Amino acid sequence: MMKAPMWLAISQLAPRLFQVRRRTWWLLGGGLVLLFIGLIWAAIALMGWFFGQVQSWSAAAPAVTQETLASVQAQAERIVPGAREHLDKQLGELLPALKSPEKSWREVSGTDIGPVPRYPGLVRTYWHREGRQVNVHYEGRATLAAVIAHYTQGFAARGYAHEVRAATAEAETHAFTQGAQGYVVTLRALPQGVIAIDLETTLP
Repeated sequence: MMKAPMWLAISQLAPRLFQVRRRTWWLLGGGLVLLFIGLIWAAIALMGWFFGQVQSWSAAAPAVTQETLASVQAQAERIVPGAREHLDKQLGELLPALKSPEKSWREVSGTDIGPVPRYPGLVRTYWHREGRQVNVHYEGRATLAAVIAHYTQGFAARGYAHEVRAATAEAETHAFTQGAQGYVVTLRALPQGVIAIDLETTLP
């Protein structure tokens, strides 16, 4: 049996459509409008959420990058002393966005102690005296190996006995004595090629 032509089906359906109440059409149209508005609102909300996520990722990217760079520098310093500073310089030239932000220090009041002058470029950031006990803290950009050599050779040249108290890849503690006079020097390698030094002594 052959199917009826499409125009015949439409002609039979049209009278039924005209029999639908106007109120029903209004309700149906209003529902479609509300549905359309809801879809638009959902799309706008989704776009707002997406852009918010993008901004959060963009803000977090520098911090993640700096942490990754610091880890790479630490590993390089363990393999080749002095590689941290060289790696930071090379990456800074190739990718300025990854270059470690420059840190500035303020020279605090006080006096340097000990027969060996501070390593060139270091800044005195802390000075404390309690009775005869004096503690001085220095910070600056240098390599751990170079600073260790500066103090060990400097004290040895002035006749001080040398003793290593502790040593790791990131920090070392050395004691220098001459008679009743003694100095304890603790050196630590910080991120971004920064060296921190604590120098302690008991004044006679």
